[in-house]
Amino acid sequence: MLDVLIIGSGPHALTLVSLLNSLCPPLSVLVVDTYGEWAGVWESQFTALHIPHLRSHTLVHTDPLNKNALQEFVLKYDRSAELHSLPDRVHILDENAFFNDMRLGKRERKRLNVTSTLKKSLSFSLPGTKLSVDFFKEQKTEHFCVELQDGRVLKARQVVLATGPTRVQMSNIPEWAKSIEESFPEGRLQHTVHLMHKLSNSKKRLQEMDCEAGQRVMVVGGGLTSAHVVSIALQQGADHVTWVMRKHLQLKQFDVGDVESLVGRYSHVEHGIKMDGQAYLRQFYNERSLHKRLAMIRQARKGGAITPEAYIHLQPFIQSGQVELKTFCQVNEASWCYRSQSWNLSLSTGDHWTGDRIWLATGCKLDVKQDPLLSDMMKHFPIQVIDGWPCILESLQWTEGCPLYLMGQYSALQVGPHAVNLAGGQAASLRIAKDIMRHQMQDRGQNSEMGKGKSKTEEYIQQMKGLFWL
Repeated sequence: MLDVLIIGSGPHALTLVSLLNSLCPPLSVLVVDTYGEWAGVWESQFTALHIPHLRSHTLVHTDPLNKNALQEFVLKYDRSAELHSLPDRVHILDENAFFNDMRLGKRERKRLNVTSTLKKSLSFSLPGTKLSVDFFKEQKTEHFCVELQDGRVLKARQVVLATGPTRVQMSNIPEWAKSIEESFPEGRLQHTVHLMHKLSNSKKRLQEMDCEAGQRVMVVGGGLTSAHVVSIALQQGADHVTWVMRKHLQLKQFDVGDVESLVGRYSHVEHGIKMDGQAYLRQFYNERSLHKRLAMIRQARKGGAITPEAYIHLQPFIQSGQVELKTFCQVNEASWCYRSQSWNLSLSTGDHWTGDRIWLATGCKLDVKQDPLLSDMMKHFPIQVIDGWPCILESLQWTEGCPLYLMGQYSALQVGPHAVNLAGGQAASLRIAKDIMRHQMQDRGQNSEMGKGKSKTEEYIQQMKGLFWL
């Protein structure tokens, strides 16, 4: 049920809608019109009758909340040439009365006389018809259209993308896997992203990632996800699991480092660099070069690692030989044997492996240009991208004029190395909520000077107090 239905989309309707939209909470309003666009009849009438300008001055328009809105529009787009000066003789009261008519008293003539100063004033200029229509149309609320998988289309003034690069299309597939020429059964080579994207409402249980008892499985990857997948294979009855990773097995309690509350008392040195949490954050936020920020992020995260708890759980299987750990090892080539229904792999260590299933725990490649959800954004609102990382605004907005906000790993160049973690989620939420509230207050004509008094750097550091950090 609608709160308000407005029939007609001329300047009166637009003025009312502008006012209704400023209410909190806003009303549900629908406007219907034959022309299907704002001020459509006005524009056609102006064109048909060759009307050069409005009879109303620039203080009279369709924005009820800002009397200077039309003047600001003129200055913003440098369209003062489309303003028409008031004539020297201006009619008042009736067709026979003029400002300089002798029937007016001296006092009235002085008060109503159109002086050269008044003629130059923006407030008493007559806006051209094209200028007025363009101003009306800019008042339209631009919004996002988000199409869901079931075909529904949602409309919103602001959108927050909090998904990260975890879609199937962004799976980080090794070159050797892409080069496999033979056809193989679906499910015998899978990326873990398929396991994470099982549909919760699916009645048919997906079997692709399931391991049958007695099978030999290879897990590729060195992060915490790979440890979980090794554990799943063992739980499902795998006879043997080969765990392959490019580097050594790295144990780390937190994937970004120490606990913030210990920083200062227990700051430490790594690779000749003193790792002090607050000092690091201050350096990161004061760094203007996004290329240098990216280098700091990569140094802080140091690649995949597993928790001590995960290693303790798998250690008995490693010691018994049921899980074979191959560090500093990569797959060179893989082929599928149709006759034996098994994989044959050659490894960089010179070893060969034969088995039933391969699970890739190689993560997803962060590349905003390859994200299908953001393809339209890159087309209509192109921004700078560094090695796949989007260079968004400090507020985490995509860019000026496009109220799309990013969270998670996509926000790392502004939030920091912890952007993908829960601590980063808190920091990002504070920034986004603050910016959305600021825009809301501006739309209502209220003072939007929020959070003044401290520098943004100190504000961002304060947001991390008590949270896990380097």
